[in-house]
Amino acid sequence: MAWSSYLPLCFSLVFFFITLYINSLVQVWADRNSPFWLPALPDIGHKLLPYWTFYSINNYYLLTAFCLVIIRYIFQRDIRLIVFRRWLFLQAVMFIMRSISIFVTSLSVPLPGCNTTAVGSPPIEAFYIMSLVHATCGDVLFSGHTVTCKISFLRVNTR
Repeated sequence: MAWSSYLPLCFSLVFFFITLYINSLVQVWADRNSPFWLPALPDIGHKLLPYWTFYSINNYYLLTAFCLVIIRYIFQRDIRLIVFRRWLFLQAVMFIMRSISIFVTSLSVPLPGCNTTAVGSPPIEAFYIMSLVHATCGDVLFSGHTVTCKISFLRVNTR
């Protein structure tokens, strides 16, 4: 296989990481501008599961979805580059839409007692958020986990 066939995948990968960084940067800005002093909006999820404290289950669910997509397509030589390129491109577009939506809206934090760990300079904190070292509380309108899992599971079920 020629190296030129990997070029679109490389462009999608670079586009993905650029939009991931922009999304993380906007998360820090949204967290700094979110109205922590306002009471939380009603959230049916927090009422149904009031004592749930294992919040990183979302990240494990997301990692499982990623692994399923990779396992599903890694051995299919004829379409795997196309699938991974499209997958990364859709994720990048999702990050752009999420960045716009959380930048223009400011909602109160739905989880009482949520403490942000992103307290440094926003450009540096964006890298910490990308690597899941720090977390924010103010980016609540557009769920990145939900859309990412949906795109991943659509990839798994595609024939």
